[in-house]
This record gives sequence, structure tokens and C-alpha cells, in this order.
Amino acid sequence: MAREENLVTATPSSSSTSTSETTTTKMEEPSAPPPRPHHKPTPKDFIALKIIGEGSFSTVLKVRYVLNPTQPLACKMCWKEKIKKEKKVHAVFREKNVMNLLLQNKCPFFITLLYTFQDESRLYFIMNYARNGELLTYIRPPGVSLTCTTFYAAEIVRALEHLHSLGIVHRYVVASVGHDVSNLLYLQGFEAGEHSSQRQDAYTGH
Repeated sequence: MAREENLVTATPSSSSTSTSETTTTKMEEPSAPPPRPHHKPTPKDFIALKIIGEGSFSTVLKVRYVLNPTQPLACKMCWKEKIKKEKKVHAVFREKNVMNLLLQNKCPFFITLLYTFQDESRLYFIMNYARNGELLTYIRPPGVSLTCTTFYAAEIVRALEHLHSLGIVHRYVVASVGHDVSNLLYLQGFEAGEHSSQRQDAYTGH
């Protein structure tokens, strides 16, 4: 992605995945979420900066919102055709429902769903951006100190306790490290999460 494109024109592929920044200016990254606009956002309101993750039917991008350009956000862009082909319609709606429930019952240890919208071919989930990436990269050798390990483990436990208090079971925990000095963890990836009332045995992702 050599030039800035909005989400309508951005068509990233696996060959373009990069860890380098494509924006031409350094952006400050405050911890507060962006103000919600008076109009419903559309794909044209977000500028794609770089790819930060890819799945079988989706690509996650670092983006910039034109109404609040100083703060980067994350966009999960899902292709409708691939969702149907892979029979993941239920998983996508499940993720949205879980994130909406978490939005109504706030806890600092989760990625926040800010906006959702769609066009003819894609669904878009706009979320806060965890600048420091997945926790997995921190715990690989040489790893982190016992103090850091205890800190992050405690945050994961608190996050899972909050999920369980809402009746949500989640079999695939993905944690990212936040972008402020506190380095809070954010749990994400709720396509594998489900409210226990939806299944008697409370198992998910099967």
C-alpha cells in the first residue's frame, strides 16, 4: 500500500502485508476513543495506512478517520462472499453481538467496537487500535520478567471473569497490548465467543 487509500479503494492482499508504516507524517496516539460523529461513517471516511492482520475472510487494517486524523484506529474488513463461502455468517454476527454487549458493560480489558457499517461487498468493524501488537510477541524468548508475566496474567483473568459474568464463553483468547503508558491488555477475536444462553452446553466455536 504505497499510497494512502480510503477503504473503498483499498484492496490489500497477503503479498502486501508489512510491519512498516505507510503514513508520511508521525501521528500522536492518545488513549481516549474518538468522538462519535453526527453522521454515520462510511468507508470513504477512513484512510487505510497499513495491514496489521489477515484471516480467511477478513483483513485488519490500521486506519485514520478523516474527522479525527490524529488518532489511528483499527478496521476489520470482511468480504461478504468469503463469509458465505466459508459458512461464517453466524460467527461474524456472534462477534458483533458480543462486542456490543461488552460496549454496554464496559471493562478496560477489551477492544472497543466504535462503528460498524457495510457496502455491497464488505462489512467493516472499526475498533480502537492496540499500537504495541499481540501479547504473543512479548512472551516469546527472551520473554518478559516475572513481574510483567504476573501483571498480564492478572489482566487476562480479570477480563475472563468479566466475560463470564455476562454469560459469555470464549474458547480462543487473543490479547493485544495497548498504546498508552499503562500497557493494558485488550482481549479480542470474539467470533469464537458466544453467550451461554444460545447453547445449553455453553461451548463455543464448534
